[in-house]
Amino acid sequence: LSMKIRAVGTTAGNIQERLAFIKQFPVDTMQAELVREPENPFDKNAIKIVVHLRSINRKTVIGYVPRGLAAGLAAVIDAGVNVKAELLQILGGYSYKESYGCLLDITI
Repeated sequence: LSMKIRAVGTTAGNIQERLAFIKQFPVDTMQAELVREPENPFDKNAIKIVVHLRSINRKTVIGYVPRGLAAGLAAVIDAGVNVKAELLQILGGYSYKESYGCLLDITI
């Protein structure tokens, strides 16, 4: 099972700055992973999207799996099923008023 998703929460905190920074790197040099965040005050099923920039050996959170999908996916991850995430594209940033986002492919 494979699905393409657009990350949510990309305008929170300093995530816009993070996305602007990582957009300068080719996506094939990055490793994406989904990390459960059960202590999240807004959603106990929260799943953060962490990107590892291998070329500079840094990891950063770039957003979250949308709430509706996270509810089902959290149970799958908690059951120990290997869920893969691949960063497809950093979206946006074409003009001063357009915010950044990211597109991922999730495979169960």
